[in-house]
Amino acid sequence: MTVSSAGLSGGVERPVHLTMAELSTARGRSALAVSIVFTSLATLFLAIRIYTRAFLVKQMGSDDYTILVALVRSTKKGFHELNSN
Repeated sequence: MTVSSAGLSGGVERPVHLTMAELSTARGRSALAVSIVFTSLATLFLAIRIYTRAFLVKQMGSDDYTILVALVRSTKKGFHELNSN
């Protein structure tokens, strides 16, 4: 999750880290649910893309590998952040 601080630091987005106390609130649970849904959708669409590119077209590009690495790292960081609180 990121928060835009356009008025404070020239439009730079900074990550927001939720603590366990914040996750126990209704708003925190909603943020976690939205994060899970969108990560699941991204994983599903990536799986479809990889299947299509690898097995039907038989031509994987560097962009496919980049997307795969980005999703894995993002998911890993999400689990790390969730478990560190």
